[in-house]
Amino acid sequence: MVERFDRERQGDKLRRLHQEDLLSAMGYDPWLKYERPNPRHTVPTGGFADPNRVSANPGPSLRAMAAFLTQHMGRVQVPTFLRAVTFNVAFGNADSHARNYSVLLPPDGQVRLTPLYDLICTCFYPDLETDFAQRVNTKWDLGQIEVADLVAEAATWDLPMGPARRSIIRLLEQLAAEIGPTIDTCVTRGGDPAAAVAAADLIASRVRRLLS
Repeated sequence: MVERFDRERQGDKLRRLHQEDLLSAMGYDPWLKYERPNPRHTVPTGGFADPNRVSANPGPSLRAMAAFLTQHMGRVQVPTFLRAVTFNVAFGNADSHARNYSVLLPPDGQVRLTPLYDLICTCFYPDLETDFAQRVNTKWDLGQIEVADLVAEAATWDLPMGPARRSIIRLLEQLAAEIGPTIDTCVTRGGDPAAAVAAADLIASRVRRLLS
């Protein structure tokens, strides 16, 4: 369905490009990919932390991830991170945890954020989570997060509020314009037409609400 961003074609061969998700880059246990503590995680399968620590401690916040990017990559990638978070909010993706944001470390040394991946409109499915993976200006519920919250959150990352707001609005307007063509692309690639239209209608309503 998508072309891998961590591969580079060289003639008839593919070269692997190293990428690292932010949770790993920040040294967190794999269980701590959500900011909110999860008491159900009593056995850290695949992790290295003490079970009690995993169930009691939160994972990284958006502010912590933005600070990490600033520390190691300068401020140039932080506006891109804001657009990524804005997309996930508008798209209704509550599962945008810290392992779903990554940096690419290519041979040329130009470390940068990767494209988004592992995307799902969790709001479309009644049994899936509606609380965002991280708080946005103290809010968890995707249905309550507004543009003002995204701007206020960006301000805690030391982004100027005016440019941050303009960037958020511009992205939402781009999303609104792309929803129709995306339905056609999805169906052309084998997606169920009814599901594509229903999901797109939900996302369109979310974008309209944010823009209003």
